[in-house]
Amino acid sequence: MDASVCDMDNPTARITAYVSKDGKEISMVMWTPPSDISAGGASDGYDMGTMEIKMPTGFEIASAVGIRSIGDAQGQMHQPYEDQLLIAANRQSAFVTLGPRQIISVKFTKQE
Repeated sequence: MDASVCDMDNPTARITAYVSKDGKEISMVMWTPPSDISAGGASDGYDMGTMEIKMPTGFEIASAVGIRSIGDAQGQMHQPYEDQLLIAANRQSAFVTLGPRQIISVKFTKQE
């Protein structure tokens, strides 16, 4: 992910991240922008596929919890995400899949 240009029309995923004061947790929210709405129809948005989230140096993942929100999932808008959140063997990155019209919220806890 390249955040060097702040262009809200760019079809890349949007990501915000926060580190706890003690440095033991990283919380991230990721979402996809809607695609262009043509002919008055609804937008399906962009499918970002699977992305690798690399942790800062010295942060090894002990655990992760997450929630996925899907824009058109009537009655089941917020779903647990842990079963699809993959932590790399070296515990220094994780893989998430971000489809169209989705928001994923993940909290990573640092290995002590």
